[in-house]
Amino acid sequence: MASEPSSSNHIRIVGGIAGIGSGLTKASIPIPILFDTIKTRLQCSPPGTYRGAFDVFSKIVRNEGFLALYKGATPPAVGWAAIDSVLMGSLHNYRLFLLRNGMSEPTPGTGVPRLTLFAHGVAGLFAGLTSTLVATPIEHLKGI
Repeated sequence: MASEPSSSNHIRIVGGIAGIGSGLTKASIPIPILFDTIKTRLQCSPPGTYRGAFDVFSKIVRNEGFLALYKGATPPAVGWAAIDSVLMGSLHNYRLFLLRNGMSEPTPGTGVPRLTLFAHGVAGLFAGLTSTLVATPIEHLKGI
């Protein structure tokens, strides 16, 4: 590994950068934020304020405008960006590690090494475990 070219170091962060984009994309699409906003309003409002999720949605839009659904979107956006960055970055690096350490097979026709199905599973398992180091505290703080 010491003879590895220095230009390959940027390859190791590609997954992390992609994860940041993934997390921010999740935050910009209305559905996850919508559910999070509605859930928070239902949990934090006094009993009897709302009759259900559709009531929360209609009252927010009617009384505060559509953009009010994005109130409080920054913390989930930052959290999702961090979680996805660690998840995708670690997945990318686990795949590289396994590929470089023999958990590969030749691609039919070209002979180019590729990960085995088992190696993809191992990489996904460890990436999921790694991302919990970030996701658990973030989700815990979000629930407080």
